[in-house]
Amino acid sequence: MPRLPYVGEEQIKVYEDYVIGSGNFGTVYRGSYQGTVAAIKKIPIQGSLNDITHEILVCTRLSHPHIARVMAVSKTDRAILIANEYIHGASLEKVLHGDDANFKLNEEEQCYIGLEVALAVEYIHSKNIIHQDIKPANILAKQRSKKALLTGWGLANVRDSVSLRLGSRTVAQVAGPQGGTALYMAPECMINFMQPSVKSDVWSLGATFLELFTGCYPWNVNNCRELSRLLLTEAVPHGLSSLNSPQKTIVCPCLNYSSDLRPPVSEVVQIFKGLDIINLEQRYGFKW
Repeated sequence: MPRLPYVGEEQIKVYEDYVIGSGNFGTVYRGSYQGTVAAIKKIPIQGSLNDITHEILVCTRLSHPHIARVMAVSKTDRAILIANEYIHGASLEKVLHGDDANFKLNEEEQCYIGLEVALAVEYIHSKNIIHQDIKPANILAKQRSKKALLTGWGLANVRDSVSLRLGSRTVAQVAGPQGGTALYMAPECMINFMQPSVKSDVWSLGATFLELFTGCYPWNVNNCRELSRLLLTEAVPHGLSSLNSPQKTIVCPCLNYSSDLRPPVSEVVQIFKGLDIINLEQRYGFKW
């Protein structure tokens, strides 16, 4: 495992009274790196550092306008500190379901969020990286611009190995049998225990887009057993019927039970770009 270029502990400051979020790997706090505001992920050291090092190495390989940037990494006796670009906004999970979200998204903004997430996934797939945990909780939206950034690289798979992660609490958070989060997991991974692939990422994208457009979770279930029964019968995800026609042209192909028939993310990007509601030149300054 390659060694990480750690910076001095004194360069990263953590404000532990200001928690931004938490996950399977650690807690994210507001803080700073060399005086610049940052989101500091604090990961307790428990045994091997391989999993932590893996996440950091994946992040440092990526450079994309819709992927949150890692600024620096430090190591203390008890924890790894990862200073990430600070995003003034909220996770898509909070925007869609949180009562205290500072902003909501209109239909046009939803489409831009979807396009930008698809662009980020298209980019990582071009780098032979599978995200394995695409979901609203791993997407950040800036409050003013509504720009989307993809995060959550703890499960990202660069090689053939797949890490198993255990989740807890609600089915919206619980991990499936191949890692990742059950509500957004492709059926071949959830019920057939196949290893994740770029096509399973596409399913997760489709489930995320369904939630983005409807404001409802893709499956109305209480536990993984109920979800598995639905997937075994190739049930239609809940809320799909409430989408309008343009939205269905994006979501339905991604949620095909046959992984071979799911489109590459590059095609999803092109569908987004062709939507009448999207004005590329107005949003980005040019068309491409």
